[in-house]
Amino acid sequence: MATRPPTKSAQDWRVREIREFAEHERRSARRRTWRPTLGSTWTGRRVASFGVVLRDPSEPGCYRLQIFDAHGPQGHRTRHTLGEIAEVLHEEFGPRLFAMPAGTLDKVAAGWGAA
Repeated sequence: MATRPPTKSAQDWRVREIREFAEHERRSARRRTWRPTLGSTWTGRRVASFGVVLRDPSEPGCYRLQIFDAHGPQGHRTRHTLGEIAEVLHEEFGPRLFAMPAGTLDKVAAGWGAA
């Protein structure tokens, strides 16, 4: 029994899937090679919190993502490399990260004592 060739719509679907997967792989590769700089502040789209990349004072040789919002510090995540901190940034804030200007932490912290 002979098999029929795939229909035009099935071929289009496969091509779209292949292209989308390739684009996903390119974005993932860029994300894996990107490293945030020490002291930089980040947030995501429609996220009300921020993260500052620091050296971890309690674990020598490690890095910390200190997370805070308008109410104060919300916690931190410690990792061994800046590459791992980049992954944590994407986990916390989503695929699109936005670098915040210097002084963001100072501006947000000014409201922590008020309530």
